[in-house]
Amino acid sequence: MKQGVFPGPEPHRNFSGMNIIRWPKADRWVAGSIEDADQLETLIGKQVMVVPELAACQYGEWSGCSLKAVPTEDLSLWLRDPEFVPPGGESRSMVTDRITHWLRNFGIENETVILIVDADIVRILVLICLGLDVTLADRLDILPSSWSILSYVRSWRLQALSLPPDKVFF
Repeated sequence: MKQGVFPGPEPHRNFSGMNIIRWPKADRWVAGSIEDADQLETLIGKQVMVVPELAACQYGEWSGCSLKAVPTEDLSLWLRDPEFVPPGGESRSMVTDRITHWLRNFGIENETVILIVDADIVRILVLICLGLDVTLADRLDILPSSWSILSYVRSWRLQALSLPPDKVFF
């Protein structure tokens, strides 16, 4: 969104520059897309599970379009109404529902699980874990290639949000 363009369907993440990062130890590695999982497996030498529920939002006909190319009224509805569905895409509520369903059914007790997901998914995960409304997602900025840390002991806690990779020590 910082570029003023809705993400397109093509893979847009490149992990090649992240080989210098000190990757944490984890019990499980999870990605939202097969492209991310394949790149990560090559980079870290670990098996990465693909979880479709953690895939980026599908913008349908808006994919790859400039924000200026989307009718102003539709863009305004997208920002205000979490139920609004772009043509051929999915609403923010639909994305939130699939992530919530996954989170409730994914066993994480006593495990360290690393999720490699898009910034929009990080925003929604943080909001769900803190019990906040999805309409607040635009108030969270997530840096590219950053780390956010959520922990669970009886309830979810946000330990860190959008830390640059060179500022995280595991």
